[in-house]
Amino acid sequence: MAAFGAADDSFSCQQRHPQYWNAINKFCAKGDIVVPTNYSEQGKGVNAHRAFITGNCNPKQWVPSDELWDEQLSEVDSVV
Repeated sequence: MAAFGAADDSFSCQQRHPQYWNAINKFCAKGDIVVPTNYSEQGKGVNAHRAFITGNCNPKQWVPSDELWDEQLSEVDSVV
């Protein structure tokens, strides 16, 4: 059931905010995201839409950018 919900969130995000969805996918395409780093803080964008993560973890923390990661960012859209 969770897989269907995640797919719905991603589809909803893609339909409602295609530029954000593209930015999220571009950002998540990097497989070794670590926070904090220049990459995580600058993020990736499409036009004026940007996906990024800020944080002050010490030591730096790895963020898995797999399917779950994409699903979590897509879920943010349903809250916004």
